[in-house]
Amino acid sequence: MQAHSNYAMGTHQDAMHIDFDPGPRTVPSALCMASTPHEQPASSRADATSPSARGSPGVAPAALASVASAGYGAPAASAATASANPASAASPAYGAYAISTRSPAHALAVELEANEGAAYRSLFEVAAALHGAAAFSVLPLDGASVFVSPPMRKPGVFNRVLGLGLGAPTGRAALQGLRDSFERQGCTPAFDLVPQWLSAADLDALRGTRIRRAAIAAVLYRWLPASTSAKCLREPTVTSTDAGAPAHTAWESTVPSVLPVSRPMIGSTNRPVVHVVPARGAQCRTAAAICAEVFAMPEAIESVLAALHSQPGWQLWLAFVDGQAAGAALSFTRGRRCWFGWDATLPAYRGRGVKGALDDVRIAAAQAAGCSLISTDTDIGTAAAPDLSLRSLRRRGFEIAYLRATYLPVPKAARTGFRLSEAGSL
Repeated sequence: MQAHSNYAMGTHQDAMHIDFDPGPRTVPSALCMASTPHEQPASSRADATSPSARGSPGVAPAALASVASAGYGAPAASAATASANPASAASPAYGAYAISTRSPAHALAVELEANEGAAYRSLFEVAAALHGAAAFSVLPLDGASVFVSPPMRKPGVFNRVLGLGLGAPTGRAALQGLRDSFERQGCTPAFDLVPQWLSAADLDALRGTRIRRAAIAAVLYRWLPASTSAKCLREPTVTSTDAGAPAHTAWESTVPSVLPVSRPMIGSTNRPVVHVVPARGAQCRTAAAICAEVFAMPEAIESVLAALHSQPGWQLWLAFVDGQAAGAALSFTRGRRCWFGWDATLPAYRGRGVKGALDDVRIAAAQAAGCSLISTDTDIGTAAAPDLSLRSLRRRGFEIAYLRATYLPVPKAARTGFRLSEAGSL
């Protein structure tokens, strides 16, 4: 996940070139395997201060009991169904709908968008339990998911439409209706779309409703081998994290053959180890506070992130350098799928391998849990300043599936005299 709340109209990265092949050469023909692991071998932020000063709200999730039983589990179709006719096989259900896929590359896009959508639907259910359904709601829309949060107001992961255009073409009336619905609640929506799968009708609808491309991110994936041995985790001793918290095993990333888990500052002779643990007890609040600080989120979102640890599929991870909390991240597992997001490193510890260590441990944990696919997204940066997260993920075997564009409505005040060239082409 990236800091989606800082979109600026017309700031897209057309000049950035990334060498990848989105075609079926790297995409298996059968993507819907509810029980069969995939045999495809893998090839291979923002300003924050320490959260200790602000503290983290305690969460007594009595209201979350009903959320915990609402599973986001198994995909809807089996491997046999997909392999019989991969070009038209039904994908895993996306919300309340199943989308017919047109090619292996399109099937992969449906799969990855559904994986992220499932994570955020779960997150929104937790948020609604804590802060009310009027503050956080999810609406299914013909294969897409609509996330609405009036208190957040701005476009981003809490006010957006995900997966639109992967199913049936979206008409102008539907887009205008979505925009009007958000605006009536005082919100501005972000439309996260995959340009290569938008139809001519979709593009016409975007133009007609004054919705323009504002940013681009890369959506990445990695297939995991069938083995469930977590070779890149070392389990030293069972430790206790804090008073009243249950004892747990601290996992430490030890994969120097892939990338050193910690890299010294230039000129430094020390190589401090980055220690990553699955957050427990008060550590969950610390991890949530770091993510909220780095992504400039309010305390209400911090409380939601802290509460995720009690929900099925979610894990908060906390990274330490020299005994100090340095970074945090989330992972969400459903069936054989895992999603990575909210990767956050405090400024004082950047460039020291924190992000890489969090990735290493989450990859190993996903494999140990029997997952066969991991997905995530990140900025692409520019040719002059490539995104470090993207580079780290590529080093760890993640491949770029496609580039996803974020489209934003043109503000009403800017509509007079507005020209397409001012906000970038579609």
